[in-house]
Amino acid sequence: MILSQRHERDLVCFLPSGASVVASGAKLDKHDVRTFNSDATESWKYRYEAKCTQNKSYSLKLSEWKDLSEYSILRGERPSWAVRFYDQEEDPHFTKVLADLVIVDARDWTEILEELETLRKMIAEKK
Repeated sequence: MILSQRHERDLVCFLPSGASVVASGAKLDKHDVRTFNSDATESWKYRYEAKCTQNKSYSLKLSEWKDLSEYSILRGERPSWAVRFYDQEEDPHFTKVLADLVIVDARDWTEILEELETLRKMIAEKK
């Protein structure tokens, strides 16, 4: 298994309702992972572009973000970029994960924080 496949598999496993797209990286269904949520959380569906590197840095181009954003929005999803940094080990099965990052639009992040605050208030009121 190559590191990119490992990253995509792990992302699917730890995302709530995560699933790989039918043809990751193909023109039929772009980008790597998406979330399938219930009707109650319809507005929180994300499409992830999963990238990984063993380098000390990773560069995201504006054109790549725009492509993901346009594709996601047309499908009622929010764009998200998942970047994993791996150690320099040779064997991909034992390569240590140094960092897992997720990039979202600042407006989406603000909505997430507002939603969490609302949930915290609801929990506090029930106590």
